[in-house]
Amino acid sequence: MWNWRNEWAIIRSSIPEWEGFVFSSELFWPLNFDREHEFSGGMKPRLSAGRLLIALFFIEFYQKQNFEIRNSVESDYLGIQKLKTDWKSNWQRKVNAEIPFRLRQWEDIIGKVRKSSISKAEFKSQLQIRFMIDCLLLESTMQIQQQFETQLISLDQLLKMNTIEGEFVWDPEIISAFDPNKNWYLFCKLNTAG
Repeated sequence: MWNWRNEWAIIRSSIPEWEGFVFSSELFWPLNFDREHEFSGGMKPRLSAGRLLIALFFIEFYQKQNFEIRNSVESDYLGIQKLKTDWKSNWQRKVNAEIPFRLRQWEDIIGKVRKSSISKAEFKSQLQIRFMIDCLLLESTMQIQQQFETQLISLDQLLKMNTIEGEFVWDPEIISAFDPNKNWYLFCKLNTAG
């Protein structure tokens, strides 16, 4: 599901789009992938604050695991981090605008879980939305975190009522990037009993 080359392609493609993205009112911005750093497999993602934060999370993880990857991606990784800092207030607006959208998306997913109308494969894939919410909240201010805390706690309680503890849901290669206590939702499976 996660591939460092794809995450790098997202970061690399975000750099030339940055100014247009941070000044727009759009949550999602089209990305143009170059041939050398093409996004492989599935639907090509659009740039959003949450999707970029996931890409940065994984690139940071892969850089620590492999010196060759670090050499390949470091310039783009540092470049996008600098853009986030240089355009901090615009970046914060993007982050803050995406949080309620992702919470509504996650609420819809929880609804499917409660109705048992979600497949195991879809659930596994959609857990990226829950992880994205964590990434967005970590990037936001304390005030924004507090604003959405109650809603997220309620959704998490519903998820816990409809899942059981299980194995890590994504590729075992990346398990060490996640804390089972903090990212508990990545270590559960649908409760199909009853």
